[in-house]
Amino acid sequence: AEQKELSAALKSAFPAYVNSLNLKDAKGRALTLEPSGEGSFKEYVKKTLSDSFAAAKSREKSLLKPEFFTLETHGCTLEYDFKFEDFVLSMPRAKATPAFDGLELQNPENDFFGDADAAAKHFTEFSAKRGTGEIADAKIIKMANAMNYLGNANAAKFYRIRHGAADSDTALAVPLILALGLQNAGKTVDFAVPWGQGHGGDYDLDELFRWIDRVVK
Repeated sequence: AEQKELSAALKSAFPAYVNSLNLKDAKGRALTLEPSGEGSFKEYVKKTLSDSFAAAKSREKSLLKPEFFTLETHGCTLEYDFKFEDFVLSMPRAKATPAFDGLELQNPENDFFGDADAAAKHFTEFSAKRGTGEIADAKIIKMANAMNYLGNANAAKFYRIRHGAADSDTALAVPLILALGLQNAGKTVDFAVPWGQGHGGDYDLDELFRWIDRVVK
């Protein structure tokens, strides 16, 4: 019961957080969420996953089964309709709620914020109010959040971000928000979601090296 209550509380707070970021897509359209969770940001997430499947399908042809997609007629074209809710429900649960800032300071991430006085600390108001232990210094918490430094003129200009479509350790919204924030700040971002890939780093090393060659020339 407690896990469901925590999940519901985080879910209800997420739309306001997304809207506070003032994210826009490549065409300058605002990406937002209604309190219900519906909205242009959710549609952007769905399109990102649909594009991931389409890219994998074009490479693997008949080897890839469209488990969460149906071919539908849209005017004069055939397009895949994505059963997003079915896809979400198919994802295994990897962590307890909240996933990173543990209420009892039990997660490795809590150790990251520890100091000489306390081995582990909270880094969100959400968990600090509901759990035990102290919250870390605000300056330390700020430094751990890349979203606070998107406008840094001295930061790198090129970014390559990958997140597996089957990654259940971190929600797709997290890297997607970072990629959009970087793009909105004028950075060049190569963002992709490899279909079928779980939580890992070896997405496509050959492509990574080609990207490095392109950006350093």
